[in-house]
Amino acid sequence: PRIVPLPCDTKDINFPYKESTVPPLIMFIVIIIVSIIFVTFIEYSETMILKKNLSTIILIGNCFISITVNSIKYLVGRLRPNFIDVCKPDITSQICVNDFYKNYNCIEEDKKKVIDSRLSFFSGHTAYAIFNALFICIYGFMRSSNDSIGRKISLFLTPFLIICGIFVGVTRITDNKHHLSDVIVGGAYGSIIALCLAYIFKNYIKENEDVISCEKEIIKHLNDTLPIISTNENIETKSYHHINKKMIEEQVDSNNYGTMTSRTTENEIFTYIVEKNDVILFLLFQLWIEPTKRGFFCNDETIRYPFKQDTVTPNALIIFSVLPNILMVFYGEKRNALNRRHRPYFLDVCKPDVLKNATCSDYNYILNYTCTGTNLGLIRESSLSFPSGHSAIAFYAATFFYLYIQNRTFFMRKFYLLPSALQFTGISLATFTAVSRIFDYHHHPEDVAIGTIIGILFGYYFYNYNISIKKKKHISSDIDNDTSSNETVVQNDPLLRNEMNV
Repeated sequence: PRIVPLPCDTKDINFPYKESTVPPLIMFIVIIIVSIIFVTFIEYSETMILKKNLSTIILIGNCFISITVNSIKYLVGRLRPNFIDVCKPDITSQICVNDFYKNYNCIEEDKKKVIDSRLSFFSGHTAYAIFNALFICIYGFMRSSNDSIGRKISLFLTPFLIICGIFVGVTRITDNKHHLSDVIVGGAYGSIIALCLAYIFKNYIKENEDVISCEKEIIKHLNDTLPIISTNENIETKSYHHINKKMIEEQVDSNNYGTMTSRTTENEIFTYIVEKNDVILFLLFQLWIEPTKRGFFCNDETIRYPFKQDTVTPNALIIFSVLPNILMVFYGEKRNALNRRHRPYFLDVCKPDVLKNATCSDYNYILNYTCTGTNLGLIRESSLSFPSGHSAIAFYAATFFYLYIQNRTFFMRKFYLLPSALQFTGISLATFTAVSRIFDYHHHPEDVAIGTIIGILFGYYFYNYNISIKKKKHISSDIDNDTSSNETVVQNDPLLRNEMNV
């Protein structure tokens, strides 16, 4: 894992080492047993049995959490509350510089325990427990019908499962394994994954119900029309297809369609204007507008980190995101320029002259200073921290890609886990990009969090916005084609004309 400096004030990481109240093996065994029993009971209590095994969805969720949690743990390298007791660092001959011991060695010989003591953020136990508890509860309510035994069991077990998930998180604090913030983030992350997979599962249930109801309607229609059209086998398909088209045609008002066409044209013009103006505004904020000068506190440890090159370079990010909508990039640059928050490496790049004077003491806010650094480009960038543009662009592309795979690539569903694997890859790359901005000292955690939220919101909005326009175009062309073809079929086929009259 990442080796972080040891703080001189060790009160937050000087707790005694304790064994886990809920060992990982016991937790996973209980999760598997409870999931199998609960899911089996619910499925056999319902009349419609799903063709897909639910264990696949639960397995995907747990694998996603496992890979993401472990990756972030190793990238962040936050020290556990019991780090001093486990590591036993030799700091007697070390000098505390800027409130940190940068060079220290662990006396503890058990390397696995030392490595584990550096993996605090965020709590994997809490993420697993909350994810499985919440997803099983949601599953029980979605699958069980009203007044069924499954619904009553779900009502009874939901509080118990949620309490068990919270209990696991609390034990991670009392066992000195995690800080409070680690547990909160782990619980929030597990809840988000559970809600996302529950949304996918809900759509799958709806698709199964629609297929079954459609099959029943087709069988009923064939039973009603078979004696009439027994002389011609092909007419059955024509009749059913024609009736459906006629019903769709009758539900569409010509006046509304005309309004829809004009609105589509207006949306296209609006999109064109916005895209052109965004390019101009982005270049304006990026190249010519200089943001206002902001001061800093002398004892601000969040801007004393050394300067590091980007792990994910801007060029690689643009290629990965396939040139996402420039509006979101402009928004991030505008916020950066107006807010002017210092990056974590600000002091290392700027080298303000006041640091050499005695006037710069703790809690003094310095507004009048001059940067003595030679790289003007880096000095300008060192004050553009909020929000993270890398995180916003990465999650914009990942969100758009995730929704597209979920709703548009029907041909890929025969490959089973391939769509889920692609979605997981996109989210993982975006997460890695966002986390790299923190351990590269280019952004504070809250900068990355806000950038991530902006990217997700813009990705969701623009996906639905573009898809709605395309759907309207397809509907208009299908209606025109169906209208002309159906009139010809009815005129040339007396049997269909007689059936339509009936």
